[in-house]
Amino acid sequence: MDFTLITYNTLLVSLQKQGFSFQTFESFIQKPKQKCIILRHDVDRLPQNALETAQIENELGITGSYYFRTIPKSFNEYIIKQIAELGHEI
Repeated sequence: MDFTLITYNTLLVSLQKQGFSFQTFESFIQKPKQKCIILRHDVDRLPQNALETAQIENELGITGSYYFRTIPKSFNEYIIKQIAELGHEI
């Protein structure tokens, strides 16, 4: 399988063209939409990759939910702050 960011971007664009909307967990609980996708990202080891994913989503007007483990490999406060500033749920 191709897990590159280019393929991820292509997937998101394709889903948008098919009429899917994207919601965070919180927004879904508060007001669920029809035909929606909840993006949940578990950040275990590569916080820089999570930031790049968050930037792609932001460029497409998509918000996701990011979960960081509280271990040195994934808990990078600088990156967590950047992702939150892009409008994503932490």
